[in-house]
Amino acid sequence: MSSFTAPSSTEAASNSAAEGQSEFQRNLDQYRQTWLFSGLALEPLKLLAYLSTRETLKPGEPLFHRGELPAALAVVLSGSLHAYAAAEAPAAGAREPDVAFGPGDCVGGLALLGKEAHNYTVVAAEPLSYLTLTREKLQRAMQQYPEIGLKLCEALATRVSQWDRSALDALARQEKRLGVSLL
Repeated sequence: MSSFTAPSSTEAASNSAAEGQSEFQRNLDQYRQTWLFSGLALEPLKLLAYLSTRETLKPGEPLFHRGELPAALAVVLSGSLHAYAAAEAPAAGAREPDVAFGPGDCVGGLALLGKEAHNYTVVAAEPLSYLTLTREKLQRAMQQYPEIGLKLCEALATRVSQWDRSALDALARQEKRLGVSLL
């Protein structure tokens, strides 16, 4: 599980400056900094920023449930999300989440490209603000800018490779500990 820290004074100052910007500009800036979209050229990013909406959730409200078909991607702007492998999230504080997401994280990114049901139930752990982009809006953008699909696939392939490497490293560490404990 990842942990989150309070913003530094530099981040707080940039957040204050961002408040004077239009929602479109803030969306564009966020997408430029998000791993899934950072490889896109400016014009496709502008269209995605325009097509995105800002949403909020209260603590305990679900973003989606395990088994639901995906409809949209969420990029966390502020607050955090907790993900649980169970179909329903446990009562607040009942147990640690399986995964936590914070500002800048993408949740449900595969929803943009596939139609597999969600593997986790994801709920707001605290007041949450996020950008959302539906599959339908992404498909409209891809009609105008077909390169979006390739760039998203490249970003997802890179991320899956990183996860794979992390999983193999964790497995290797477990095997070493197991080998030592068997001696």
